[in-house]
Amino acid sequence: LRYVNEVFAGSPPIDTRRTDAELAQLRRARRAVEDPLSDAFSQLWWETATTNERLFRDVFRCVPDDTIETFDQYKKFIPGHSVPHGHAVPGRSTAETLQTLRAVRGHLVPMPLNFLRYENLGAKLGDKELL
Repeated sequence: LRYVNEVFAGSPPIDTRRTDAELAQLRRARRAVEDPLSDAFSQLWWETATTNERLFRDVFRCVPDDTIETFDQYKKFIPGHSVPHGHAVPGRSTAETLQTLRAVRGHLVPMPLNFLRYENLGAKLGDKELL
């Protein structure tokens, strides 16, 4: 394995532009990931997932989302037909959107288990799914 600050012949260290605080955070993250059953790993995993979820919700209005528990909330949450699916919500500049997305780390988000939890999503009498 090659580590972040390993020196190679003829090339400078990889992290010459990182601050001491950033390097310390990387070392803490590396230690947390070494044992996936540790409390430190669980905390790092959950904080990363919830932070990413909040940022994606703010920029893209991703669905399903745990904050949407009824169809009325769903209608208020979706930006409307004027915004194509998967596009950023209007009302902010491209620079603001990119600045927000720089805080995203990876693709980790929590599983939205409470999406439309107060709605009856089962098939109704007469639906072709019951045939």
